[in-house]
Amino acid sequence: MALSLKDVRRIAQDVVTARDANLKVVGVTKSEGGSYIEVVVIDAKCAEELCRLVIGGDRGKSEPAFRTAMQQQLQDQLERRDRASRRLKQRRHETGSPGR
Repeated sequence: MALSLKDVRRIAQDVVTARDANLKVVGVTKSEGGSYIEVVVIDAKCAEELCRLVIGGDRGKSEPAFRTAMQQQLQDQLERRDRASRRLKQRRHETGSPGR
């Protein structure tokens, strides 16, 4: 049986809070008729356009499998965000554009 959206939100919040207390789950959406979901996470300490993360997942998994998948996807998203943030800061530095 698929995890409920309430369970998905609880697990996702556990995962993001364990990673960083500034991360907050602000929404969970599901596909119509399927088990695919997306979890929207914001970084409360972030003031750039790279502050919102969207993590996809399958709520048809067991809770431990879903939790593990969320942890891995969160890690991947944060690494991508950090690389993009570094590139953006470098471009601003090179062009003399004001950064945040």
